[in-house]
Amino acid sequence: MAQWPTPDDRFAEAPDARLRWRPAGLRARVRSMPQNTTTRPHHPLIPNPTGPVPGVARFPRELIFTLTYLTDKAALAGLLPEGFEPADPPMVQFRYRFSDQLDWALNSSHDAVGVSVPCRITHAGRAYEGVHWLALWENDFTAVILGREVFGVAKLGADIHHQSHTDGEHRATLSEAGRPLIELRFRTGQQLHGTELDELRRRGAANHVLGYKQIPNARNDGIIMAHPTIYRHTVTIDRAWDGDGEVIVHQPDPAVHVGSAPLITSIRALPLLQPLAAVLTTGSAELDMATGRELTDHEPSDPASGSRYPAARPMSLWFPTGQSS
Repeated sequence: MAQWPTPDDRFAEAPDARLRWRPAGLRARVRSMPQNTTTRPHHPLIPNPTGPVPGVARFPRELIFTLTYLTDKAALAGLLPEGFEPADPPMVQFRYRFSDQLDWALNSSHDAVGVSVPCRITHAGRAYEGVHWLALWENDFTAVILGREVFGVAKLGADIHHQSHTDGEHRATLSEAGRPLIELRFRTGQQLHGTELDELRRRGAANHVLGYKQIPNARNDGIIMAHPTIYRHTVTIDRAWDGDGEVIVHQPDPAVHVGSAPLITSIRALPLLQPLAAVLTTGSAELDMATGRELTDHEPSDPASGSRYPAARPMSLWFPTGQSS
């Protein structure tokens, strides 16, 4: 598998080169896109609002850095859907991800900035744990048109500047209409080995996402149905580094940031009480929504169909810097 350069090296390819439009490969790439999808039946007289349901999306090469902060439990619980319980300690995670070598993206690459919350839900007498995305922004230039929003993830488009690397510092900026909304900075520390790396790998291999799917009524002024969802997001970590960083969340302008203003305003209201962890990882991932489940009152008749989602264990957070809860 191709390796990322270490954080002490610059990318061999300039960011502008990775963003260059490749019209020659467009036709072939569009033809290959349906290979990773299946089709869910729908009413023949009503247009299908979601189109084909995603199967397994593979990310062969990724660079991710995540900044985790302790926050106020009551404030955090107010942003979660009904029935979702924040982890203990309550925390919020800011994450930047760059992926390339994608055979299903028009430009072979993908940028995303997200704000997630480790949490737990109890459904039909069974507890599930995972992360819930308060918001997930994808780069307008290489946005994935269909994906996690099928399972109730709040996905938006924005301008995401490719992570820059200078003197051991990685940066990413999320902007909308030319104005920054979120700035992320990660300063590289020590490369992780041994039990620390093993623990990160174990958590990545058992990662699940908890979504919340809502169906509005015909007038779009209320909800006629809402229920949680769960799907697997397996992360394979090759290398990892600890470090430190910072997050800047700017005040949005509702007249300019039409789509993101409500979410950004809610995120800004969360107090960041203490930095808990800062980690950069390289590796690959698989987003498996073909076997995802909608946790409704009507459980599958086949008990084995739910066996791939294990019951929750006591929730905890691994602190690479030696801190603990």
